[in-house]
Amino acid sequence: MKVAIVTRGIPDSQNLMNGIFEMDQAKALVKAGVEVKLLVVDLRSVRRKRKFGLSKVKQNGVDCYIISVPLGIAPYSVFCKVGTKALKKLYNYAYPDGEKPDLIHAHFTRQSAMAAQLSKETGLPLIVTEHSSDINKEEISDSLLKIAKKAYSSADKVIAVSNPLKKSIKEKTGVNSVVIPNIVDTDIFKPNEGIKEPEDCFTFVSVGGLIKRKRMDLLISAFGRIHKQYPDTRLVIFGRGAERDMLESLITSSGLDGSVELRGLVTRDEIAAQYQKADCFALLSERETFGVAYIEALAAGLPVVATKCSGPEDFMKEEFGCLIDINDENQAVGAMELLYKNIDKYSPDNISKEIKATFSPESVSESVIKIYREVLENR
Repeated sequence: MKVAIVTRGIPDSQNLMNGIFEMDQAKALVKAGVEVKLLVVDLRSVRRKRKFGLSKVKQNGVDCYIISVPLGIAPYSVFCKVGTKALKKLYNYAYPDGEKPDLIHAHFTRQSAMAAQLSKETGLPLIVTEHSSDINKEEISDSLLKIAKKAYSSADKVIAVSNPLKKSIKEKTGVNSVVIPNIVDTDIFKPNEGIKEPEDCFTFVSVGGLIKRKRMDLLISAFGRIHKQYPDTRLVIFGRGAERDMLESLITSSGLDGSVELRGLVTRDEIAAQYQKADCFALLSERETFGVAYIEALAAGLPVVATKCSGPEDFMKEEFGCLIDINDENQAVGAMELLYKNIDKYSPDNISKEIKATFSPESVSESVIKIYREVLENR
């Protein structure tokens, strides 16, 4: 089976998360025997240093064909118009002399709208996977709704990465979708197989962009109340973003210097290594479409404090930790204290085993390939 996967980017040293969900799935599909070509339409601004034009690289065993056009922020209509032309050129570069894949699989709204036109011109089946948290907002712009409807209505099958996102797609566009979650690398994120070295303090860890909707400010405030009562605690936060300066000021003004660490953007391996030492994961996000950070922590065997932000509701259960309302500091403090006092009641091995059964590369790729076969048989 030959599949062209349309994506917004691939991870690099400057942006470790760029196109990470698509790359994870592509790797798993290749491992499962699917012939994959990753078609990367990179429309980031000129400030993102990279080679412009057409290029090809191999990353994680996946053939990646890239077209880089320095566009940056633009209206949806302009972005998709430029992207559609770029994708057509990229497709001809990746599939010369009449060669073609069996189907096209596009990820995210704008890339799917671009792929819709390519599907129409080539006659190839189209699968769309939606991840975008913008689709999960209570209200979305008319321009976003227009391209979403174009993408979904053109697709032979639409995939949502969570049930709340599936519901949102149906409510906003009338299109039915199936749920297949994002992949978690269970080879990296797994429980400590040896004897955990005792530490001087109980460690909460969090991973997410330092941006408003991740509510790292709320997490730090809640932790400050915990730390005041239980001085043997600390909080480690991984991520970067526009709110870093504000968060550093909050840490200092709250008297938490030395107890809260902002570690910046690091690799998955570094995060996984911290999970081996940590006791609990906490993220108080306002909105997610899936919540891969929670799943990675659970895969590592950590109980979590999660919010009802349209992602964790799909997978959280009592034995995994606490699920609380968004923007509620008192609930956050209560949940963090509960885990602190009862950490020995949570089984890292049992938590990780359940997560692996649903979110491992093998499990997710099997579900995706099943969709591919159904679409091709119906064609």
